Amino acid sequence: MLPMAVFLIWSHVLAQEQSKSDQTSGAQQESAAAAPDLADIIPLTTELSGRLSALENELTGLLDISVVEKKYAGIEERLKDLAGQLQRLKDSKEFSPDQLRDLQKAIGQENALFEKISKPLNKAIRQLGVLRKSWLGEKKRWNEWQASLLKEGEPDQIESAVAKAHETIESALTLTLPQFEAMLKVQEKAGIIHVGLNALAAEIAGVVGKRDVLIEASPPMFSSQYFSQFKRELWYLLHKGLAGISWPDSRFFVRAGWIVLLQGFLSLVVIISVYRYREVLKESVRWRFLAARPLSAGLFLGLMATLWFYKYENAPSTWELGYTIIGGISYARLVGGLIEASWKRQFVYGLMIVLIITRFMGVVSLPLSLFRLYIVLTSLIGLFFCLR
Repeated sequence: MLPMAVFLIWSHVLAQEQSKSDQTSGAQQESAAAAPDLADIIPLTTELSGRLSALENELTGLLDISVVEKKYAGIEERLKDLAGQLQRLKDSKEFSPDQLRDLQKAIGQENALFEKISKPLNKAIRQLGVLRKSWLGEKKRWNEWQASLLKEGEPDQIESAVAKAHETIESALTLTLPQFEAMLKVQEKAGIIHVGLNALAAEIAGVVGKRDVLIEASPPMFSSQYFSQFKRELWYLLHKGLAGISWPDSRFFVRAGWIVLLQGFLSLVVIISVYRYREVLKESVRWRFLAARPLSAGLFLGLMATLWFYKYENAPSTWELGYTIIGGISYARLVGGLIEASWKRQFVYGLMIVLIITRFMGVVSLPLSLFRLYIVLTSLIGLFFCLR
């Protein structure tokens, strides 16, 4: 019974406190709705004028709509180009995984750029919405005050101050409206572009899925269906793949230029350091191979230090081929200085050659039938080397 009594007493106290808080809030709302004292009217009007000046300055530095529109227009133009590339690949019916991967990378980059542009736009719209809501609240408040302030017999200065307050509020609302409408219009256009990006990404994913099904359904190599693919059209597709190699554009260097500079700087530091301490390194059994290959050491270490940055920036396949060639040759030369047995050096060189050629096959969009033949020939050569 004691806990029940405590509970009932505590509930009664809480109810009284809640009633008091409700009464207090009601009194506050009543006082908020009440008109201010006549002595406060002119200072409040002056305060509104100051807020209007601050609003003008704030709107000036809020957001440049024209710049945002140009950036969205660029995304829209590149989106049309990517859609055309995908359609050409679908029409050719022979394309490599690297081509689809490059398209997916491009879509990912455009999506990232879209998000980067949209964040300040959405933030500006929210800020402008808060400003308009604040001024609309002022308008409502002064409309409620007007009946009680403009009574018969009040000084003319009060009437003039109320009229000036209404004029200031209307000026503020008129000032924010065009920019608010322009931002909403740009945001509506951005929504259409975003839908297009998502639709193209889904379409590419569908093509990738269909291609996987076609690969699984490819005819066995020891069959007439496989050899029937070696027709004039096959060589035409090979020539078309060579002509359609996608090279790094200016947007890639804008994004990843700092990585190229960092790679060059690190490589140069390593090369100079190895040359400077070359005699010391020659005396060390462990580091002697660096002294023998300073250029390869610098290129390889510079590449390894920045390789994952390229992966993060989604480097195009041709750029990947370039640093594969540099890294593969540099690695083979460095390892050649560590290995004494000639067959082991030949094995390393062979692996690097296969890696570079395989990457090159993907860049030139080698038709699937030729790629399968390349895999078989490479495997046979590797088997012969291992048996020998």
